[in-house]
Amino acid sequence: MNLIKSIQIVVVYLSSRDFRKKMVIFLDAFPFEYLDKKTCPNISSVGKGRKLGTLLGYSASIHPSIWTGVLPDIHGSWTEYQLGKIKAKPIFNSLLSFAPKRFRAVAKYPFSLLGFKMSSLPAEISFMFKRTGFDAKNPPLSIGDVKTVFGLVKGRSMNYNYYVDSIAQPFENDSSLDVFYFTSLDHTGHLFGLGNRFENEIKLLDEKIGILIKKYEKFDADTIIFSDHGMTPIKNRINIEMMFSDVGLKNGKDFVVVYNSTMLQIWDSGHGLEKAENVLGKISAGHILGKKELIEFGLNFKDNRYGDLLFLMDPGWEIFPNFYHNILMNRVKAMHGYLPGEAYSDGILVSNKEMKKKKNRVIDIYNSIVGD
Repeated sequence: MNLIKSIQIVVVYLSSRDFRKKMVIFLDAFPFEYLDKKTCPNISSVGKGRKLGTLLGYSASIHPSIWTGVLPDIHGSWTEYQLGKIKAKPIFNSLLSFAPKRFRAVAKYPFSLLGFKMSSLPAEISFMFKRTGFDAKNPPLSIGDVKTVFGLVKGRSMNYNYYVDSIAQPFENDSSLDVFYFTSLDHTGHLFGLGNRFENEIKLLDEKIGILIKKYEKFDADTIIFSDHGMTPIKNRINIEMMFSDVGLKNGKDFVVVYNSTMLQIWDSGHGLEKAENVLGKISAGHILGKKELIEFGLNFKDNRYGDLLFLMDPGWEIFPNFYHNILMNRVKAMHGYLPGEAYSDGILVSNKEMKKKKNRVIDIYNSIVGD
């Protein structure tokens, strides 16, 4: 970890001697396949578009690596929840676990309006976990022992701005880095799929980017436009929860499992993991991640905070019900979080500055900002 810190200090020292102002536009869930001059004239005017390889996981998994430039098993943050110290089940959780699942799923929305952020996990296991704490709309100065690009900019006595879903900001400022993060495409893709509404949202974003480009001409700024991942249409669903139930496996007792939309995280409680593996082995539309893949994707953690076993669905498949989309069967039309490198998994990278690498991943955004 000290080596990472030393490299970051050297990189930011060299770059800050002649740090050009940078405008970074982050488009959540913009697939490379949708980048063309006709649909995106303003984005295309910045420079030649190229694929940007994603990482395995969702926003809470990918964003920390974007802003630190290192993989999850180095900075330590991956999914929204990680296994904490097991403690006695609170009385509230015990009572809530008897409520129907649909009630529990719906109840969190009115509670959130009152200022209570309820866990997406069911009451029978939620007390076992803690949130990683990463906020995509307000990224921190450091993650674990690793500074983010924002921490490094601050460390050199420079200023930055981070705007979410807005271009109505004061542009006369002394900041060295302005980041504009747009989330609408991700929501549109999930709810409506990759049809006309999705394409119209891309056009609207391109118009906003055109305004930003014009406003930043006077700064002679470096411009970097990127997305963290693409979006894949949902064509099939599978009820793995029922498959486990059919062989007598109970969550929180025989094993602990978090049902994400495209993957499972499973922890062994002493006697259920082998039976769960047998069930998963019968699913042809997915696979258990092996050691080689865990190393490749930066998930080779020294402990089991994110699972003893990870199971990933093939593109186009959704695990349903899951802990995030569990009310309406056809609510989600498209998803991400599949194997990096699959069709529609890549994001975009467009810049008016020279990109030295021929192939880029989202972790390269960091060096594009502070390293060259």
